[in-house]
Amino acid sequence: MNKSRRILAGLLAAVFCGSFTACGTNSVASDGKLTVVATNFALYDFARAVCGDTCDVRMLLSPGSESHDFEATLADIALLAETDVFVYVGGESEEWVPDVLEAAGAADVTQVCAIELVETYINAGTESDSGDEHSEDDGHHHEIDEHVWTSIPNARVILREILDTAAMLDEENNDTYRANYDAYLEELMQIDAEIREIVAAAARDTVIFADRFPFRYFTEEYGLSYCAAFDGCSSAVEPSLSVVNTLIERVNETGSSTVFSIEFSDRKTAEAVAAETGCDILEFHSAHNVSRADFESGITYADIMRINAQNLKLALN
Repeated sequence: MNKSRRILAGLLAAVFCGSFTACGTNSVASDGKLTVVATNFALYDFARAVCGDTCDVRMLLSPGSESHDFEATLADIALLAETDVFVYVGGESEEWVPDVLEAAGAADVTQVCAIELVETYINAGTESDSGDEHSEDDGHHHEIDEHVWTSIPNARVILREILDTAAMLDEENNDTYRANYDAYLEELMQIDAEIREIVAAAARDTVIFADRFPFRYFTEEYGLSYCAAFDGCSSAVEPSLSVVNTLIERVNETGSSTVFSIEFSDRKTAEAVAAETGCDILEFHSAHNVSRADFESGITYADIMRINAQNLKLALN
């Protein structure tokens, strides 16, 4: 951290120490529950699934907001000052994490970093709960992708770490956490099997994203090729004309009747491709964040992946 950032973190820490002393508020764990804070929706949902009502589970990102533009507020720092477990993605879009935790006086809080977990799992070829292996020798080239949870086997790794962490900090409720984990994992693995069946029976193996592409882990896991307007979650506003033409060519070459857009997209690129090819536009959701209405309705990562599976089936056939 450079000097100016250290000074900022120190000032914020001083401000919050003062406010806690004066007001005595923000004691989110006053009822004795573990407090678990996750940065985005997917990680929040994993923590919610494992911990249930036994813990106080919060999400930093506001529902409906753009996740890659997140900036921590004073209220966020106050919340982190009282949390027991912090679950975050890592990577470039969350470079703010060390500074904010330091400002909150929570640098030593128990942390679960999704990218580190998944990369360790992939590189080690760790055996999973179901006995499967995901090895670095599986023919895929693995690059750091912040959207690691889009592969269900990766989601399983994150879920397991949340289980182990909660059980370690709250041994009294170990059986509850394990039962919750087993139930959610069973649901996710059924969706995983469904996706594999869809891909195995499909007429084609290429998906076309006329949008950003936060699905490198998904396509690698399920053996799909892809063509996309942007690599990852690029900050570029619009693709070049040559890129749009390439997408149109790929739709025509593959005979695809569908192009994908992602959640919260303006769909301009998808609409341009559809206008030239007559293809349909379907949404493929990264589960990075959800709308306020979906959040309040209780939508889950499993719900999102189940809808993705059905849209994938349409796109590949």
